[in-house]
Formats: sequence, C-alpha cells, structure tokens
Amino acid sequence: MNLYKKYIALIFIMEDKKFSCDITSYSISFKINKLNNEAYMEVIECDYYYPKFFFKLLRDSSDYFKENGVVTIKQLVSKIDYEQFLKGNTTWEIDKIHIDDTITLKCKTTDFLKNMQNGLGVEL
Repeated sequence: MNLYKKYIALIFIMEDKKFSCDITSYSISFKINKLNNEAYMEVIECDYYYPKFFFKLLRDSSDYFKENGVVTIKQLVSKIDYEQFLKGNTTWEIDKIHIDDTITLKCKTTDFLKNMQNGLGVEL
C-alpha cells in the first residue's frame, strides 16, 4: 500500500472529538481509533476549580463512547503519577511503557469515570 493510501485510510479510521463546557471553558480532547474501538485522551484544559463541571465532561465523554461502541480508553501519565495515585486505586492497566518515564494506560470505557474519580481522589 503506498503512502497516500495509508494516509487516506488513517483519515477514515481516526476521529478527533472534543467535549467542552461553555460556562468554565474546560475541555477534554480525544482521538478515537474507530478500527480498534479505542479513545485516546489527549488534552485536558481545566484548572479543577469547579470539579463538578470537569466530571460532567468526563461523564458526557464516557456516555458518548459507550453509545458509539468505544470499548477502551487510553491516556498517557508519568510513571510517578501511576505509582502514587493510580496503581491499586483504579483498574487502569499498563498498555505501554515509554523511555521517557511515561506510561500509556488503558481501561474499559465502563470503568473510565470511576477510574478518573479514584485517581483524582474525588467522591461525587
């Protein structure tokens, strides 16, 4: 397959999805791999001053992914954050360890919201 065909195939496989809050300007951006039914959390724009608005975005994204067949959500975290906050407190699993002391984690879409709550130490 030539490079052009691979590029065209990627356009149809990958989708960008951004969830935004008009009140706070918080947003969460994901890249969705429709072939593998995975969403990769890319950018969180939030100061966490209003956690309920942030978690509303997380719930909206989780509901959207469940309705659209996304079964896995991934995110990149530091190895230190994983060891201190996520390991043992969540169902995030290590997907890939990178050489720069970061880790790609994955979890089921059904566990995503609870994992984010537990990882941030928030009870709603």
